[in-house]
Amino acid sequence: MKPIVTGMVLIALFTNVLCYAQNNTPMEVLVNIANDNARFIPKQIFIEDHRNTDYLDSYLTNYATLKLNESLLNEIVTQELPNIAVALPLPDGKSLNARLVNFDIRTEEFSVVDQFDNELEIPDAQFYRGVLDRESDAMAGISFFRDRVYGLFSSLSKGNIILAQDPINPGNGENYILYYERDLLIDREKSCGTDDLKPFDDYQSVTSRSTGNVYSSCEDIEVYIEATNKLYQKMGSSTAVTNYITAFFNSVSIIYRNEGIYTSIKRIKVNTTEDGYTNLTTSFDNLNKFGENTKNNYQQYGAELAHLVDYNENNLGGVAWINAMCINYIYYPSQNYHYGGYAYSSINNTHEDFPDYSLTVFMFAHEMGHNLGSQHTQWCGWTGGPIDNCVSVEGTCDPGPAPVNGGTIMSYCHLTEYGINYSEGFGEIPGNHIRSILQSKTCKEEYVPKGVVNCNPNTTVTANRECTDEDGWTHYYFDNNSTDEDDDDLLLSVLKGSEDIGDLDDGSLIVRVKTSSNAGNGATHIVDPGYSAGDDWYVMNRWFELIPTEEPNNPVTVRFPYTTEDYMDVIMTQPAVNAHQDLIFYKINTPGNPDPDSGHKNITNDQITFYENGTTASLNAWKYIKNGTSHMAEFQVSSFSGGGGGFSETSQSAVPVEILTYDVQKEGKFVSANWSTSLEINNEYFTVERSSDGKVFEEIGRISGQGNSSELQEYSFLDRNPNAGINYYRLSQTDFDGTHVVIGVRSIKMDFIREINVFPNPLASDQLNINYSLTNAEDISVVIRNIEGRMIYQTQKTSEIGKNQMSMDLSHVDAGIYIVQIVSGKETYTQKLIKD
Repeated sequence: MKPIVTGMVLIALFTNVLCYAQNNTPMEVLVNIANDNARFIPKQIFIEDHRNTDYLDSYLTNYATLKLNESLLNEIVTQELPNIAVALPLPDGKSLNARLVNFDIRTEEFSVVDQFDNELEIPDAQFYRGVLDRESDAMAGISFFRDRVYGLFSSLSKGNIILAQDPINPGNGENYILYYERDLLIDREKSCGTDDLKPFDDYQSVTSRSTGNVYSSCEDIEVYIEATNKLYQKMGSSTAVTNYITAFFNSVSIIYRNEGIYTSIKRIKVNTTEDGYTNLTTSFDNLNKFGENTKNNYQQYGAELAHLVDYNENNLGGVAWINAMCINYIYYPSQNYHYGGYAYSSINNTHEDFPDYSLTVFMFAHEMGHNLGSQHTQWCGWTGGPIDNCVSVEGTCDPGPAPVNGGTIMSYCHLTEYGINYSEGFGEIPGNHIRSILQSKTCKEEYVPKGVVNCNPNTTVTANRECTDEDGWTHYYFDNNSTDEDDDDLLLSVLKGSEDIGDLDDGSLIVRVKTSSNAGNGATHIVDPGYSAGDDWYVMNRWFELIPTEEPNNPVTVRFPYTTEDYMDVIMTQPAVNAHQDLIFYKINTPGNPDPDSGHKNITNDQITFYENGTTASLNAWKYIKNGTSHMAEFQVSSFSGGGGGFSETSQSAVPVEILTYDVQKEGKFVSANWSTSLEINNEYFTVERSSDGKVFEEIGRISGQGNSSELQEYSFLDRNPNAGINYYRLSQTDFDGTHVVIGVRSIKMDFIREINVFPNPLASDQLNINYSLTNAEDISVVIRNIEGRMIYQTQKTSEIGKNQMSMDLSHVDAGIYIVQIVSGKETYTQKLIKD
């Protein structure tokens, strides 16, 4: 293989809810989380005006003319409002309504310099991202500067919508237009080729750098961007260049964020004097020169990618090395190639007086996608062949299908009537490919947030980022809607192993930390709760909530951060507490409310689990961990809702039984529940319950405890009548005084119908045979349906334990394709049948 370069030749170029809907986009989840913490403030930044704009008719078939409220712009730029709601009049008379969250795409070390590394002024700016109301899979981005606003919106139904300053008649900077990208009359004439260069794969094993997983490391992909002197001359100032670059990067970062990939700008260099790019005539010449000049310098700034942004009268497009992130600079003298994590984009357009802002966003996102490993969608090398048919294929193969709802970022569908729809992102195949490649990259230091939510009264903080470290811990934290790591707050960490408890990005998991009204004024006294507790039971004013789509089938380990202030709250009311290890932590199951202000009135003994301090985290013991200036309680849970910590000298929250192990396993057609203990105090008996849905349980057995024991004790219970399908087993423990504690829930799937053989298949005769074995004696149903789903045959047979056989006459069934379903209890076996 050869190192691959891809080229683009530019010829013209609100309500508060408890649970969020699953399968949301990250932007939709971001807005939902922001709505938890602060309301969206309406800002009428633009109003519709009706100035004469006949001069735009040669560029657009339809558009709305707007007037900027400059005083309101100044307010937004200077006040850093967290959430705003914006309404804009659309060209078709409808309204565009966006809910936007303030999110800074610049790193905490962000700087602007000239080519001599002299510091330049960083312009005032506010960047917003979010969604369009009543539009699914939509994205919205607006960037506000002292003298300019840039906006880009996209949805599956509306396509792309651009908010831009009137390029012909800007007035005093207050005249703007809003238009659908599909209404552009500008031709976007572009071609693309893949240069035949020496492949980098031959050298990859010796040139990667550093260690640490990029995609799951909690780190952004940080980009160094250099602006050529030609771009500086065109825009007139370093401020104008910086504003333009950060504006389009805001939209680029939203596209990547919807793909689960975080990006930010590390550094912008503006070449304010001649820089050696002026007389270059091809995209690759610019890329090659950029590599020669830059080498590994961008890595010294802490960036992972470098991008040259140019203004070029020759209508150049873009070019980028494929899969070049985390690669050190390489020079091939024989071919004069300067290879590395570099890309080049030219923003020039055929229509000089009507800049195509949206196309700049596309170009930058597209070339960066190549750096991260993606080919074009017309590439023959994709599994299944090309993804779309917008342009000629790259390779020798048949073209792909026509795109639905527009093309994706790595396509060239902007050349066709399909266009590019930014809300489609990269599409499933290129997106998965990029994410898979990022999982293997090793040029980021592992980062785990260490900040903890402040102990202020009546606070709610919802995690908006998650990542998994090399030890398997998934950290859920709030990044304060910025790339600055210093203001990150860790809410919870979970060692979940193979358990699927949902994901923050699609709304299938919610993680929150809350504080009560008494925070900072001593622990809250819980008087007469619904569960058994001592008269002196006081709890911290901080608690966590973890709301998953599915409860874990096996225990997971949780680390709950808390502050010294939380600890001091307990000491204020419980002087007997001498160390963190004296604390007692608790976990409450759904639907119990952990809020101390509720008094825990509706929480029963079955819904709460207590943990006393120990050396090992378990289902009823917690371990103390010092975490910088804060603290962590580590313990195991078998289900979620929420919990916190507290103290009581007289509470029966002392651990009555310390569980070492608890599991369930198949014993032939039976299920064996097994557990062991290392400590038992006042333990009368254990209860085993079974459920088919994990919600409603029935008692199936009791096993006597040892009363008091400090030695290893092993127990087992055999369920001789498990259900077909998934069985849930809940183990609990009861003291002699009646105190009842749930230990955990395990699940196992029982397959009672086995060794199924449907023959002959294809069926050339009229008699179909089915052989099968059963572990339980029960009725078996056989249903045959055609491909439309209509039932054409049904029979039932009482079967015995062991091997069984049944035959059926299908002489009345026409030749075709059918589905055979064999049903035993809750099990269904399905097989395709072809009758000749």
